[in-house]
Amino acid sequence: MSGQCGSNTVWTAPTSDEARFESLFELSSDLACLIDGSGRLERVNMSWEARLGWTKADLNRRRFIDFAHPDDRAATAAALYDAAGGAGTRGFENRLRGKDGTELRMIWKLATSPMRPGIGAIGRDVTGERRLQRELIEAADREKARIGRELHDGLCQSLAGICTLSATLARKLAGRADPAAAAAAELTALLKQSVGDARNLGRGLDCAGLTPSSLPLALETLATNIGSLHPISCILLHDQHLPSLDAQVATHLYRIVQEAVSNVVAHAKATRIVIRLRHREGRILLSVVDNGIGTGQRRLEATGIGLRSMEYRARLIGASLTIEPASPRGTRVECAWTVDARTRNAAPATSSQPPSATRPVYPRPAPT
Repeated sequence: MSGQCGSNTVWTAPTSDEARFESLFELSSDLACLIDGSGRLERVNMSWEARLGWTKADLNRRRFIDFAHPDDRAATAAALYDAAGGAGTRGFENRLRGKDGTELRMIWKLATSPMRPGIGAIGRDVTGERRLQRELIEAADREKARIGRELHDGLCQSLAGICTLSATLARKLAGRADPAAAAAAELTALLKQSVGDARNLGRGLDCAGLTPSSLPLALETLATNIGSLHPISCILLHDQHLPSLDAQVATHLYRIVQEAVSNVVAHAKATRIVIRLRHREGRILLSVVDNGIGTGQRRLEATGIGLRSMEYRARLIGASLTIEPASPRGTRVECAWTVDARTRNAAPATSSQPPSATRPVYPRPAPT
């Protein structure tokens, strides 16, 4: 594969298909592996050791699923099962744990071959990309919070002051039986409404301190704002008692709903939006259902930053996000968050040894 040219080593193309495969497999900067019919690692390339710290001896014959984050193992097993069943090339995302306990966020492509049993897998490290996405979302949230505080402390206070002056003027005019008194009173009422609208907008932008008890109130305010600012009926239906969740989860759930509702207003041509917040079988279910034009055109419109933001926020808290047609028309967006997921995520990895491999991940394909 190589020869000498003076003092420099030069690479020459392999002379056979098998040699080309060997070269591409070992030199790939992505994690590449072959997984046998019982879900065990049959072969890995050098990038596994470079990125995760596990040597080939550490990895040999261990289950692929054992190196995934505990919260991602069910989805990893399902992806392997589907690929082994002939689902064809597919991609999925999970987290791998290194020998020192660090985690890498990976996007995998799986494929089977009629020439040999098992699965071929190539994983791309997107840890840096996901970190950048998180930082961008956090920066956007901070900017929204800043604007919300400025609305509350600045514009709302100014409008409240003008409203007070208007009310005083209306009383003086009424005392003089001035015909302009009615107009001044109407102006005062409009200013009061504007103060309320600006305050609600500020609260919607600033989610600091959002808690389980205040999440329904925040969603109620969002629904009220939509109904008052747009020709759309927007209502909230929610359970009275919700399980414990931290402020970060509550904030991301609120932002997902906020983005979904904004998308309805902008693209769906809907006349009705229903937001539901429920607790069912250990999960928080938060949905937005509209009666608009449906997912066909909406999906095209939603492929920008809004949909990506919702999907990424769901991933950040370990939730699932689904977008599907509603019945009889419209679109349903639902985010499902498992209540104890945060507790499991918080458990640190303390062992530097690969977990034991004791049972298969997916059925071995039937021999042909």
